[in-house]
Amino acid sequence: DGLRSYNFYGKVTSELSESFRVEVMSRYSDNETDFDSFGPADGDEVSHVDEFSAIARGHLDMMEGNFTNTFSVEYSEIDRRNISNGVQSYEARGSRLNFDYLGVYTLDTDFTVSGGLQHERTRSDTLTDETFDLTSVFGELAFTGIDGLVLTGGGRYDDHKTFGNRSTFRLTGSYEFEDTGTRLIANWGEGFKAPSVFQLTYICGFCGATEPNTDLNPEIAKGYEIGIEQNLADDRITLGATYFNLQLDNAIGFDSLQGGYVNVAKTKSQGVEVRADADITDSIYISASYTYTDAQDLVADEPLIREPKHRFTGALDWALTDDVTARLSVTHNGAEPQNEFSPIPLLDGWTRVDFRVSYDILEDLSVYGRVDNILNEEYQHVPGYGTPDRSYYAGIRKNF
Repeated sequence: DGLRSYNFYGKVTSELSESFRVEVMSRYSDNETDFDSFGPADGDEVSHVDEFSAIARGHLDMMEGNFTNTFSVEYSEIDRRNISNGVQSYEARGSRLNFDYLGVYTLDTDFTVSGGLQHERTRSDTLTDETFDLTSVFGELAFTGIDGLVLTGGGRYDDHKTFGNRSTFRLTGSYEFEDTGTRLIANWGEGFKAPSVFQLTYICGFCGATEPNTDLNPEIAKGYEIGIEQNLADDRITLGATYFNLQLDNAIGFDSLQGGYVNVAKTKSQGVEVRADADITDSIYISASYTYTDAQDLVADEPLIREPKHRFTGALDWALTDDVTARLSVTHNGAEPQNEFSPIPLLDGWTRVDFRVSYDILEDLSVYGRVDNILNEEYQHVPGYGTPDRSYYAGIRKNF
């Protein structure tokens, strides 16, 4: 299965005065990808995806830099087409327009106030001319008046054209003991996520559906975490551990028996993440993290599908010389339970090892190479969807 991809992007910035600067960025990509037919078949299936995005942003500093303002306008559009044996079998077009403002005002050395507005309009041009509008107001107050202590409290109000309005809040805090290098962290927050424009307009033809699911509800999240960090050896080593707890109501998933996208579950995920970062020498740096997750579907009273209990990542970065750098990384993903219709009830865990090296020929010219999946591990993220075997890449990079 082949891939062809062209990408064009650019960025222009200008400082119109000491206090006002603007930037404009744009990107266009044209992609053509071959893919396999449904089932164990290698048919003539091709996907075409064209994407365009543009962003204009202005930054205004006032009151001797104590009041910063950012204004943004963003536009993006996407056009997807699937061709099956020379005939178009699928088409989807959509666009997104977003306006937002963020202001940050430093009251004094103890308090900082931030707030803003956002308006987003998304649209699907394939099946309907309907637009989906979301207007939001948000703000946060931060306190740093006591050495080592940082407290923040924030709120957000979302008004969705289809799903009404909802308020969510967040509290965070941390305290660092300067004498011991110990830092305590605690966070609590709520979340609100409306169904995407694709989920709201998708018609699952092979499921037997003739219209989108109009009964979708927004996902509602609530969670907290408590953690500790410890610096050692003159801050050359950092150790950390965090307990997290997240509950999600009205989780959106895909169910072909129910006609496509539906609210499938009420879930709860809790667990512990530990990490370590260390400057072994001036040229060798090691980082590692391990996460244990107990994720449950509270409606079905069974483990949450496609959520491994164990995850591990680790990396060793080595500056062999001033011009040569290398990285060896390891990723382990534990076994994942699958849904009742999967041919594999429990997907095996896997471990992948990657290596990368780069050499600076000149100050602004470098060559690089990498080998992914060095051990040639056979693994899958989803049953029936293969992943690459050992793969080799080489390239050259020039800065102007």
